[in-house]
Amino acid sequence: MTTKVEVEIILNTYSNNIPKKSIIGVVQRYLEMTNVRPNSVINLFQKDEHPILYDDVKTIIIEDIPNYNKTYVDFSNLEVKWYTTLAPLSKKEDDGEDGELVIATHLSLPSADLVNLWENLFYEDNIKQNLLRYAQTMMEFSEKGVDCNIISCNRVVLLHGPPGTGKTSLCKALAHKLTIRMSDRFTSGVLIEINSHSLFSKWFSEV
Repeated sequence: MTTKVEVEIILNTYSNNIPKKSIIGVVQRYLEMTNVRPNSVINLFQKDEHPILYDDVKTIIIEDIPNYNKTYVDFSNLEVKWYTTLAPLSKKEDDGEDGELVIATHLSLPSADLVNLWENLFYEDNIKQNLLRYAQTMMEFSEKGVDCNIISCNRVVLLHGPPGTGKTSLCKALAHKLTIRMSDRFTSGVLIEINSHSLFSKWFSEV
């Protein structure tokens, strides 16, 4: 089985509209000449050496490669899955009026607030990769109209654990990563974060 590596190319919002295929070609040549470790983020380019990268590429993210035993990524011997997206903007809205308890917040995805969050979370046993594959598969099942009575699948992901173990951060990072991974199907996503304290309102149990 061929080992795969996933690479995200985040373009500057003011890029010169160079075709994605050309950008990918430039990035691929750059990575093949550079010592890059798995789970790396590259965002500094020399204008005189790499003018296209300097002008058009904001960040290159190389995902982690489970069970990869080399220090540096050998792109010439790997199957590369490319993703390109424009540099996301930060746009957050809430459902509360001034002075009122905020019921929920809505964050447009991909979001500048969540860039690199996924890469900065570290867990054992490939938890991130397995969770991402599971969530992406469930979304693809839903899109194809797979009957849950025929193929047993649960479209809900429940994270549990003590406070401070990164559950909320992982949920946010997962939603952000899914939006990029499925950009060929969806132009954007929305992260809805519900304030659990608002569920117990003054009308609780009155109806």
